[in-house]
Amino acid sequence: MNLNLLPWNNWPLQIESTKINQNFLKLPQMIPGNLLSKGTPILFVLLWSTGFIGAKLGMPHAEPMTFLSLRFLIAICFLVPLVWWFHAPWPSNPSDWLHAGIVGSLVHGGYLGGVFVAIKGGLPAALAALIVGLQPLLTGILAGPLLGEMLTRKKWMGLFLGFLGVWMVVSEKLPEENSFGMDSIFFASLALVSITLGTLYQKRFATKLDIRTGAV
Repeated sequence: MNLNLLPWNNWPLQIESTKINQNFLKLPQMIPGNLLSKGTPILFVLLWSTGFIGAKLGMPHAEPMTFLSLRFLIAICFLVPLVWWFHAPWPSNPSDWLHAGIVGSLVHGGYLGGVFVAIKGGLPAALAALIVGLQPLLTGILAGPLLGEMLTRKKWMGLFLGFLGVWMVVSEKLPEENSFGMDSIFFASLALVSITLGTLYQKRFATKLDIRTGAV
């Protein structure tokens, strides 16, 4: 009888493997909270800004909704393992699923769809970024009557300076001659309205949803 084949000979390896898996699952809790709070906005800005570049590069080769469908499919392939890793809770009742669907339709469907269709129609990516860059200002204007949140003078100044910074960056890249029609402006404006309403709706009805599963 070969004693090396006995099951308890592999127990140390199995125990060590179990410890590694448990430590791997605990990695999210090991990340310092201040690192997450400071790193998440930076990551958001990088992903948000590069979206216009991706749209400009991809639109000559694909239809807007086809491009977005592939983009969402790739994103799901990354997000689902992250949801499992973080043990993030899914919506627990039909109303939460409905709220998540409405927010997703506005923020992802209306906003991204409008931007991509506008750029496909010839709107420069810089001008598209400038139009949707009005979103913080528009949200601040509507947050008072819709959510009862009044912004302080410092916050208004910060929003204005933020938009001014966007304008200073993209203004030099705007074309002197228009190579696009009013339909492109319409879809870019639709994107602006969609992400604004989506943000306000999420604040009003979907604050209890976990952002990780909500993104899926």
